[in-house]
Amino acid sequence: MPIDPNTIILPPKIAEAAEREWTKRSMTREDWMAELAGRMERAEQSPAPGEPALDFNLEKLTPEGSRSGNFIRLSSYQGTSVGLVFGSNPCPYFRQSIDRLNQIHDELSEQVPILGVYIREAHTTDGRQAGPNIEDGILFAKPTSADERAEIAADCIKRLAPKFPLVMDDMDDSTENVYKALPLRLFTIDHNGVVIYRSGPGPHFFNPEEWYSSLNELAKIKSREK
Repeated sequence: MPIDPNTIILPPKIAEAAEREWTKRSMTREDWMAELAGRMERAEQSPAPGEPALDFNLEKLTPEGSRSGNFIRLSSYQGTSVGLVFGSNPCPYFRQSIDRLNQIHDELSEQVPILGVYIREAHTTDGRQAGPNIEDGILFAKPTSADERAEIAADCIKRLAPKFPLVMDDMDDSTENVYKALPLRLFTIDHNGVVIYRSGPGPHFFNPEEWYSSLNELAKIKSREK
């Protein structure tokens, strides 16, 4: 269902960031809100809380970021809960959030495993580049092969040292297209393979604290079962 941009209410912190963004991009508020509404409409097409998480089978990256040739299927977590982190190296918000995501992993991953899904790059040198990427030297063109995407992911692992394992989406972006995860997003899936939490579309509705709360509730349940 189409979302009317005039009905979107932005929390104060998000509104401040949004105003900086549309000013930097020389956009009107109306055009920026229409773009946001489009992202929100797309995000609504992903598996919703109460619905089954759609399966994927993606190649696992080594701790150094190389292609391993081994694949992880989401359904292999059946019987246990799992948290999903979607993001990419050229997404500034993903880089800014990594410390908190690692903290959550350290606290809860023994009860609720966390899996990162490296998806297509949010900002590339041959697309709409982001200022922080220029400042941080994150300068990559859109990859044209899985090997090229793995090289960008390897740089991500080297820079950010995510503590959770990473799998890499295919070049058809099949998993991102299902979960509508661009540029970054969070999901929590229970032991029955049902989504119990999905964040709003990043970057402005990407909320690690909400995600943490959903994971923590599952961790408490698992602790009581021991």
